[in-house]
Amino acid sequence: MHIKKHLSFSSLRKLLSECFNKIPEFRQNIKVSYSIHDAMMSGFACMYFQDPSLLQFQERMQQARHRSNLSTLFGVTEIPKDSQLRNIVDEVASSGFEYFFEEYVRKLQRGKQLEEYQILPGLYLHTLDATGFFSSENICCPHCLTKTHNKDEEDEKIRFMHQALQMAIMHPDKRQVIPLMPEEIKNIETSTIVYIETSPTNMTGFDFIFEKSDDTFGNVVQTYGIQDKDIHYIGYHIPHPLDRKLYIRVSLVSEKATRDEYAKKMIQIMLRIIAILEGLKSDYVKAVGGT
Repeated sequence: MHIKKHLSFSSLRKLLSECFNKIPEFRQNIKVSYSIHDAMMSGFACMYFQDPSLLQFQERMQQARHRSNLSTLFGVTEIPKDSQLRNIVDEVASSGFEYFFEEYVRKLQRGKQLEEYQILPGLYLHTLDATGFFSSENICCPHCLTKTHNKDEEDEKIRFMHQALQMAIMHPDKRQVIPLMPEEIKNIETSTIVYIETSPTNMTGFDFIFEKSDDTFGNVVQTYGIQDKDIHYIGYHIPHPLDRKLYIRVSLVSEKATRDEYAKKMIQIMLRIIAILEGLKSDYVKAVGGT
């Protein structure tokens, strides 16, 4: 693939910097010594330089030459200490990276690179792979997946895990792959429809408002909703990342559809998703013996 200027390392690094600057501050001002941007870019630099550990990365960056590289290449003003970097990065939700991946794909579309990956007109080859990035028998959170060892026996143990699903676009004739936004595999709290309101746009439709929901839930509903022949448009957005209120906007093909018909259509989508998830859960339990 011929590297365009808007896909160069410098351009993508600037885009990543913009992404990190958009992450809302979640700490008390009095306790802020390092910016979220510097912490996130330091973590990225650690991976970029392929340091075996954060501690070795920290020690190497204390040298003047490397500190200059970090400032020039990644725009880092202050390097957080090892524990501080972990504390900051751990609190950033994965949804904070969406801006980068969305703009990255737009750059590929604008430069016509994405079209080169079509296997058939309008069709792309995707690869999927799940990976674990956390595992413990003692530390857990409400979103943890669980796997039971020696179930119903005296030495029964439960392992808590976090996993992610990674997707990439590939082409058999190309060496490069195009990574897409990873999706975290996690337990989620039950989402509750607060109310349904008429869409405040020129488009005929309704907004479904969910509480305690995130982009993963919205993306799943949109993915399966768009396949419904009765749906003209379906999309979602979260007005504020800390509010955890998800808006799903739906417009049916029939402009005469009533509010009740919209509600029934949303229920049909939910039932379809539940059936798919139950099937996946059953297959997963059979394969690994988890819960």
